[in-house]
Amino acid sequence: MRYGSWPLSNIRMANALKFKEYDFHFRFGKGTHNSGQGAAEFPEEMIWLWRDYDPAKTEQNFEMQPSEKSLPSFRVTITNR
Repeated sequence: MRYGSWPLSNIRMANALKFKEYDFHFRFGKGTHNSGQGAAEFPEEMIWLWRDYDPAKTEQNFEMQPSEKSLPSFRVTITNR
């Protein structure tokens, strides 16, 4: 691979965000990296992103969702043979 593994990089980023208890959403799509897949994922992503928007707030603290917090710290482990 010329530029490394995008899926592996995304998993590593999710693991790092999980470790630091950031509020994040991680999911692999079933399609390839194209506009059709992006369009299929977009509505759900926007719902998640704006789920607790309140224009009256001037600041907000983000906490990891309990459903995510209960999952293992690492989704995938990479080991050398």
